[in-house]
Formats: sequence, C-alpha cells, structure tokens
Amino acid sequence: MYNSRHTVDPLIESLRKPGSYDKFSFGQKRDPCQSFFRKVMSAFTPASSPTDDNNGNANIGVTVSVNTPGLPSIKDVDQAGHASGIQSLWTKTDASIFARLDPETLEPIGFADQTALLPELKGPFSAAHAKSDPITGDIFNYNLEVGRKTSYKIFHVSATTGKTDIIATIADAPGAYLHSLVLTENHVVLCVWAGHYAWGGTKLLWERNFLDALSEFDASKPAKWYVVDRKHGKGVVAKYEGDPFFCFHTINAWEESSPSDPSQIDVVVDLSAYENLDVLKKFYYDNMKSTSPTAREFMKDKGASYSRECPSLASSVNCFDWHLHSWQSIA
Repeated sequence: MYNSRHTVDPLIESLRKPGSYDKFSFGQKRDPCQSFFRKVMSAFTPASSPTDDNNGNANIGVTVSVNTPGLPSIKDVDQAGHASGIQSLWTKTDASIFARLDPETLEPIGFADQTALLPELKGPFSAAHAKSDPITGDIFNYNLEVGRKTSYKIFHVSATTGKTDIIATIADAPGAYLHSLVLTENHVVLCVWAGHYAWGGTKLLWERNFLDALSEFDASKPAKWYVVDRKHGKGVVAKYEGDPFFCFHTINAWEESSPSDPSQIDVVVDLSAYENLDVLKKFYYDNMKSTSPTAREFMKDKGASYSRECPSLASSVNCFDWHLHSWQSIA
C-alpha cells in the first residue's frame, strides 16, 4: 500500500485563476519588464495574505527526507509517533527551504529554512540532494550566499544530537547551481562546476527563473574541486581545478590508497557530466517540438554521443582522481 497526492494544491489553484506564475521558478521564461520592474514596484504593495507562503504556495518537492535531524518531528509534540517509524517527512529543492508533510496523509503542514538548523545558514541556495552518512545518519550539505561576496558554508547535522555545525567556508569560488555534492568516508567534496549565477546572482531578479539567470558556458573557466575533512575539523584540506563541465547528479565516491604513494589517499568521484549547459535548454518545448524552427537550430551539432575519462589531479596534500563519463542523447 502507498499514498500519493499533490502537495501544492493551493499553488496549482493560484496558477489556474490568473493563468500565470509570478514567483521564482526553475525554467519558466518571463518578460524582464514584468519580472524586475514589477518586483521593484511591488516593494511597497502589501502582500495578498500575510501567510501566503505558509499555505502551500511554495513549490518544494524535488527530494524527500525521512526523520531529518535538526528539524521538528512528531516526537516533539507526541512521544508515541507513527508505527512506521517515520517521525517527520520533509521535502527539499535547490534552495535553503523545506516543506513539512504529514507522514500519513502527505498534506503540507509547515515550512522551515536552514536558519532553523543554524542562524548562519542564511543564504538562499542549497543542494536538493543533501548527503547522509550511511552509518551515523548525519547530514551534510552546503548553504550558498551570493552577491558582492559569495560564500559556500559546508555544514553537518548530527543525527544523534540534532546539532548543526559549519565544517568549512569557501569564499574563492563563483556562486553556481549545484544540484548535488559528494560524500566519502572521511570527506565532503564540493565541485563548483559550470552553471555560474550571472551578475553575482542578481540576474535572478531580472529573469525570475534559475535557468536564464545562469551565465553562458565558458570553456576557459575550470571546474573547482574542494575536499573538506568531515571528521577532524580541518576544513578544506585540498583544492583542485579540472576541465569545465556541468552536472546534475553525482553517482558514487570512495577513498583508496594511491598506487603512486600508498601513504596518500585517492578520492575517486563518479558523476554524470555534460560538456556544456545545453542539457538545461534541451527540454524547453520549442526545442523539443519537431516542427519548431528553433528545435532544428538548437540541435545542430548536438547529436554526438561520447564518453571520456579525465586525468587525475594531484597535489602535495594528497591525490584526487576523478572520472567523468559524459553522455549526449542521439537526435
């Protein structure tokens, strides 16, 4: 037996009535005059409801987490809990907000953001695919602030105590759309790949969607890799640069003794990589419809299928091997 339901019914209804969507989205194209200038002018316009974002009008539903440490659970108000063992059910997206669902009915019952874990986690962006330690249940993710100064805060939430602490701060990388990160036995690995937010992130106010707020792919800007110690408080222990690429999902990662120096550790990362940002635009309706003039133009020279293995990256600190297997669909 399973349960299924829409968790954004009020949002759907709010779209149905005017036939448009005036909030931030992932890829919904907007008229810049209606996005940027309307936001400026609406700064002095009272909201239609003081609880507008608390009644289901937030679209948060990329990933689901059970019994997320650090966030409220049923046991906070009811010691009995559910027979299933599910004490809390939270959905996440590529932002620092969570939606809480009733574990039985799946009805939205509340919202939270990462400041509930730690006040310092005040940036608007995060990974929908946080990582959890399979043994301890501890959670690892990043919180990104953009603007004049960009800052990634890599944080850890203890499954035992619910306490959150920042284990590293990265301030020398551009703000980017990072859907996932990497976890090994002893490290968190953050790769800042292509998909950088344009204008220091302020282009979001103009475009009102993530996709069009990204800078164009630049082959001269390498991917930046940060290896963070997650057990001994050492912070960032290694940095590397490699070939530029874009990625949604990491696949696997592990540590092994370096064949060139057994006293050192190799960190091996497998992920699904794209050679540029074309995949982000490929699924626009105009680029998929066979009779659309823009589809033929968009797919020009984009039909090749390929795979590659990038060379290992080494430093005096340790050796970090990474393997990228990239695919493009055959048109």
